[in-house]
Amino acid sequence: MSAAIPAPPAPAPPPQRKPQPPPTAAPPPLRKRKETARAPPTPPSAAADDAKYVIPFYYTRLGKAFSDPEKYARLFPYSYEAGEYRRGAYDVASFTPGHLHPDLHHSPCYAQAASSSGSGGKGKSKAGKPPSPQLVASTTAPPVKKGPPSLPGAQRQFIAPRQSPSPHPDALTIAATFPDIAARLLRESNCLLPLGFSATVNPRGSVSLTVTDKATRTASYAPYFDSLTRAPNQSFPVGENP
Repeated sequence: MSAAIPAPPAPAPPPQRKPQPPPTAAPPPLRKRKETARAPPTPPSAAADDAKYVIPFYYTRLGKAFSDPEKYARLFPYSYEAGEYRRGAYDVASFTPGHLHPDLHHSPCYAQAASSSGSGGKGKSKAGKPPSPQLVASTTAPPVKKGPPSLPGAQRQFIAPRQSPSPHPDALTIAATFPDIAARLLRESNCLLPLGFSATVNPRGSVSLTVTDKATRTASYAPYFDSLTRAPNQSFPVGENP
């Protein structure tokens, strides 16, 4: 008897690989946001908080009061004007509306100047071109205010000579203090003329009082000549030679 030959063993299956996850897509690149340029904030007006344009004052040539005493009192609470405002010395209603300083001018823009100058025929050239910036600047410039002409020193001097020409021993003291004495005397006499003076004493003893305002004549002080003459005689020792 012959035995059956056993079948050969089946080959082992190949090892299985673990499934891998599919590759993930890379995230899209972030887009940079365009930064919009912001306009800088508008600076405040230079005249808004400038003491030159808010201090209250009275303009004698125009006979008007300018500026803003209330605003000046807020900006400078410890000033003399602020104390006068709190005391009620200012009549706010008498100040010019807008409180504009008389030296503050508002020039028109380029388009307004070009249109106004072109209508007259002088602003345009022969080819019909717009006027140049130099021409517009010359037409928009504010007019220059000319004050009264300066008077010579001889018309602004009050001279008080001595009875007998001789040097005065207190010449330096008289020259230093007589302008204040004269200003106080005129202020007590309710004089509305300028009270700024300078004094000199020459070697012959004559006292010269000069008005510092170059547009004011000495003849305007004629009603006060006698008082101005008595002032040095009463303020300084003159002896027998006043």
